[in-house]
Amino acid sequence: MVEHRKQAAGAAFAGRVCISGGYSSCEEWRKCALHTVEWYDPQIQAWTAAPPLMISRLGHGAVNAAGNLHVCGGMNEQSHPHALCSAEVLQSKTGSWALLPAMSVKRTNFSIHTIGRRIYVVGGESHAFCDRKLNDCERFDPQQKSWEAWLSMPATRGSHSGAVLSKCSMLGL
Repeated sequence: MVEHRKQAAGAAFAGRVCISGGYSSCEEWRKCALHTVEWYDPQIQAWTAAPPLMISRLGHGAVNAAGNLHVCGGMNEQSHPHALCSAEVLQSKTGSWALLPAMSVKRTNFSIHTIGRRIYVVGGESHAFCDRKLNDCERFDPQQKSWEAWLSMPATRGSHSGAVLSKCSMLGL
């Protein structure tokens, strides 16, 4: 990557690896959320700049769904110490970002997945200091452009990993 990043989000998109947001090397990380986006093109074996996010973010999620790159949640200097509920999409047809409806819950450090045509966000933290972990999940329908509450987990999870089997199953803390 051209820019050093921590707590960035990555996703495969249009045959490339896309890395968005995060923060650069600075002492006060919460004031350094990035809006820049880069992608790696394996055909030319190089990183190049992509259209920047509309909202700077770190600790957010990114996923490819319905042929577009979706980014949501995280936090930045305006939201700190609370998480963001905003979402945006990089539209493959136009190559530009557009705001999406906000999630119902502010969250950072969550897991994000696609199952079928929907995007699922699971758990996370509502606060920067990891003391408010979440057990709720919600899903986004890109065709309807709407979020809805989904199942709740029996225990809270934040800064965790997830995997998709035939249904969404959560692993780790």
